[in-house]
Amino acid sequence: MIQKPIPDDINPPSRIGSIMPIQSGEEHAPTAGQSFSSLMQNVSGAESQTSKSQMISPFDLANTTQRGAVSQPSLGTLEASVKLAQNTMADLQTQLNSPDMKLKASQKYVVQNKLEEANGNLRAANAKLGTPAVDPAQKQPSTGPLAKFLDYVSDGMNQIEAAKKQVGALKENGTDLKPADFLLIQLKMNKAQQELDFTSILLSKAVEGVKMLMNVQI
Repeated sequence: MIQKPIPDDINPPSRIGSIMPIQSGEEHAPTAGQSFSSLMQNVSGAESQTSKSQMISPFDLANTTQRGAVSQPSLGTLEASVKLAQNTMADLQTQLNSPDMKLKASQKYVVQNKLEEANGNLRAANAKLGTPAVDPAQKQPSTGPLAKFLDYVSDGMNQIEAAKKQVGALKENGTDLKPADFLLIQLKMNKAQQELDFTSILLSKAVEGVKMLMNVQI
């Protein structure tokens, strides 16, 4: 194979110069005469100082959590819990009186258990508050599971109303409770509220299911 001669008008390649360092990394660029080991020591020292300033010990975290924790229970917090339970009970009463309410056997079983547990926790809270005994609510004249559930709701509303009056009387008289009693009452109220919230969600889903079924049939 015959090689063609190189033309004389081609300029020789120029020498590639040094590349300028990136500006964002200029602080780490080595200077003339600086060794690689000294450069790495400077970088590691800066990183260690940054990590030390950002690290928090578990003890500091615990102290911060305690300082930012929820305030201590008081008659005001108990009054707010009673009011929330009262509103939820009113919602349950409205849901049970809905004409679209249709419950399956499994749902009826859950609703009954939840309402019984909620009323039991409310009675325990009233007992610790020193509330006078509340007479059971009058039963509905009609029969059926929904009427039975309304009886539970009426009983629970009576328990809540009695607790509301008792807390108001304690605040008016300036009577304070022991911290252990506050915590126990708050615990019972929170458990009752959880049961009521679960029941309200279950009833809402039941009504939505019935309405969806009716729309499909239409």
